[in-house]
Amino acid sequence: MAKKLSEFLKNIIDKNNRWKIKLLKNWDKIIGSFKNNVIILKIERNLLVLGVSHPTLSHELFMLSDILKKKINSLFDHEQIKYIRFRILDIKPKKNILKKIKKEKTEGKKSYTKKFCLNKVEYLSLKKIQDQELKECLKNFYLSCKREKSEKKKFYKNK
Repeated sequence: MAKKLSEFLKNIIDKNNRWKIKLLKNWDKIIGSFKNNVIILKIERNLLVLGVSHPTLSHELFMLSDILKKKINSLFDHEQIKYIRFRILDIKPKKNILKKIKKEKTEGKKSYTKKFCLNKVEYLSLKKIQDQELKECLKNFYLSCKREKSEKKKFYKNK
């Protein structure tokens, strides 16, 4: 007769560690919109080690670690997690959408200009901003910084 995997695990995993299963089951709810960028690497005694996709996000979560601990421990009768550590994971975006080549016709001659786009991390960060005007201003500012940086590289390369 077939049984659920959770029932099978209850027989294997010692009662003192069953809270870890509960943590893993509820992880998406706990971490919310960061679920694609933060994973549990290790649960050891009262230490939780999280893998984070970007250093900035790691720093932000470190600053919010007390709140994160309270949210995690609210699932249990007593404090299970006392310490949280973060490790930066080497995750590269699947598609590099940073640079695209766009053909333009100017005065009957073909010229190529780089079109600058946001990468996946930048796009997802901006997506979280609710105010459309602010979002557009930040996007334009960031793209203009990329253009300026590219122009400086060209200038020094041609010198």
